[in-house]
Amino acid sequence: MNLITIASFGLLASIALIFLYFVLLIISNNKLLKERRLSIKNSFPYEFYMEFPISIRVALYSLLFLSLIASIIGISCFFLAFNTTYMLMTMSLYVISIIAITFSNVISLSHYKIHIALSLISFFFFSYSALLITFSTSLNSALIYEENFNLPIIVILGVLGFSILLAMLNPRIKNWSKKERCEDNGKTFYVKPKINYLALYEWIFLIAIYFSNFLLYINIIVSGDTSI
Repeated sequence: MNLITIASFGLLASIALIFLYFVLLIISNNKLLKERRLSIKNSFPYEFYMEFPISIRVALYSLLFLSLIASIIGISCFFLAFNTTYMLMTMSLYVISIIAITFSNVISLSHYKIHIALSLISFFFFSYSALLITFSTSLNSALIYEENFNLPIIVILGVLGFSILLAMLNPRIKNWSKKERCEDNGKTFYVKPKINYLALYEWIFLIAIYFSNFLLYINIIVSGDTSI
């Protein structure tokens, strides 16, 4: 069994596991009383976990970390198969990004410095790795033949990576801790904003990185070269 075959199994397993994760998360959230239900627009992943019974929480943690392990195996084998320094660097950024987003997913904002640091590392490292993949076929130093990558796939990865970089320029991402002031019958209280951009970006990025795993898996199938 060569590296690309192992990569195929790892990437496919990661996609299946994260799909089950989101199915369980959505079902569990919908079972909550309406006033307790959370939204990915303004709630961080750990906030969802705190609303669920321990059995559901353990199941979600298990699916999340199993998908991480499968991703590391799949991503590492995929890039190691190229046997170049350029792709080794790309692999390192990609793997660190998915590790960072996974741990930021479960760390509460009571440890906000660690949580935010991991989120930002994941955002930037993944966007750079996606752009490195996109430019790999045009750099002689990469020693990669164009037939190893499907053009539409590397274009999508490039757009995804660039979009994440642009999203980081949103000034509202700094307002993750602010709440909106409301008044009712002369009483003032504070509620979550309709959109917390840091929380929303963390969810979008988690989906984006596993979507990228899917693209790499499709690339293997389309290229038809199991040896690279």
